[in-house]
Amino acid sequence: MPARHCIAVGCTADSRSSSNILFHQLPKVESELKKWLSLIRREGLKIDSSCDNRHYVVCSKHFVDSFPTPQNPYPTLFTYNQYKKSTPRKTKNSNLSRSSSTNVKQHDQPSIKTVHLVKCEPATDKTQICYPYVVGELDIPQTDVNNNNGIKTEVGCDIQCQNIQHDHHYICCDPEKKYCGEHDLLERITSLEARCSELEKENRELREENQTLQALKMQKNDFRNDLIGKIIQDDNNIKHFLGLPSLSFLTFFLQFLAPYYNKVSFWKGAGRSGSKKWQEKNQQKPGKQRKLTMKEEFVLVMLKLRLGLDNATLSVLFNVSVGYVSTLFGTWINFLAQILNPVIKWPSKEKILNHMPLSFKLKYPNTTSIIDCTEVLIQKPKNCSAQASTWSNYKSHNTLKALVAIQPNGAFTFVSKFWSGNVSDRKITVDSKFLDLISPGDEVMADRGFQIKDLLTLKGAYLNMPPFTHERRNGKGRVLSSKQILETRKIASLRIHVERAIRRLKSYKMLAGILPLNMKNLSSAMLRVAAAFCNFMPPLSKKFK
Repeated sequence: MPARHCIAVGCTADSRSSSNILFHQLPKVESELKKWLSLIRREGLKIDSSCDNRHYVVCSKHFVDSFPTPQNPYPTLFTYNQYKKSTPRKTKNSNLSRSSSTNVKQHDQPSIKTVHLVKCEPATDKTQICYPYVVGELDIPQTDVNNNNGIKTEVGCDIQCQNIQHDHHYICCDPEKKYCGEHDLLERITSLEARCSELEKENRELREENQTLQALKMQKNDFRNDLIGKIIQDDNNIKHFLGLPSLSFLTFFLQFLAPYYNKVSFWKGAGRSGSKKWQEKNQQKPGKQRKLTMKEEFVLVMLKLRLGLDNATLSVLFNVSVGYVSTLFGTWINFLAQILNPVIKWPSKEKILNHMPLSFKLKYPNTTSIIDCTEVLIQKPKNCSAQASTWSNYKSHNTLKALVAIQPNGAFTFVSKFWSGNVSDRKITVDSKFLDLISPGDEVMADRGFQIKDLLTLKGAYLNMPPFTHERRNGKGRVLSSKQILETRKIASLRIHVERAIRRLKSYKMLAGILPLNMKNLSSAMLRVAAAFCNFMPPLSKKFK
């Protein structure tokens, strides 16, 4: 076994020469280790308490009891203090300890005084000290006054307990007694009564403030409920404010949306939407509860789409933040675009013929669709190339353009996404895959701007379009023949239905005004939602007229 040497300064104890000396390892607790190193004058010694320090030892000559004990846990005997025990320094209170110990022997059982605490009201009884929260009898130990120094000490309480540091100010020196003295108890009760009164007053003020806030919240909720109640009051209000046919349709449509609404997550922008685990596993949507009900959210979205209200106005009307309105509108528009996508579908020839108005049957009975392009004004982009690509000579403004098709009764059967306003009608017709829906023998009615006769011919279909003018025989100007004029009037009287359908589409003010650039990603979805709701309206041209 290797030899062990005491590391205390000035000590030469060795396990080889001193067999009756014990050696104690240094403690592993960091605070205790620093205390030991300070006492043995080895503060500069770098010792890691987490490592193996079995060779760093202190001999038993430096301990009062030859080893660490609860009374003497530290090494205190060294050459620099001549191996003397530390004695308490004599102070002016030194006699107090002896006096207290004498009292303990004389009074094995200290006298007890009973204090009666009676509940009273300060306004009615001013002769007593009132304690409305404490009632009963309390046993309080008597106190004694030391005549030498005038310090009040508790009978039977050791004076050394005054040096103990407690973590609470109300702990008595003597743990066996409940209270230290009558005077201390009365002062403590008085302070607690004052504190209770302050807390009662604060609690009362908070309750009043809470009631005020609750009343204000109820007022805002009542305003919201009154607003929605007036909007859905009758069919005329619903048609004007929401763009829906009737109240019964609104009720049925909300019932239809209820199963899908629980799986909807907030839209966070293009490219960031996707199915979540809780949606695939048919679980409840996580997160905090939404501020509005499904009905309130739907009304808010339709008010913005129909009337073109800005987010700030809607946030005030529905008592929500502006950002919440923006997020809610983007979520619902994409949600409705998916739900209402089957409403815009290409019908079969039999269904078109069954619902064809009489005017078409008499003039163009084989017409399956009437097509036209509609444009929506947008803010001027900052990028020069974007300005050029969105500029429309027809509108003299930056626009987005989309192709729409209706059947003879006015219902939308095809709605493309938005393209830049500078794109030609022919390119949109080709790239939107509208021609894939054309069957042989179909007749398509369009304006002069649609140069797609060759494309329809390849499909075996026909294009009914007003004829172009030709030059006069004398070379002065361009004219139409009498036959061409009659044909133009006949086509124009029927093609006007697509203009009426687009006008109904533009009754949703978000598509009629100048669209902000930050809503460009939602523009195609808004167009499809508006077209789908237009299909629920009565037909533009009745079957028999």
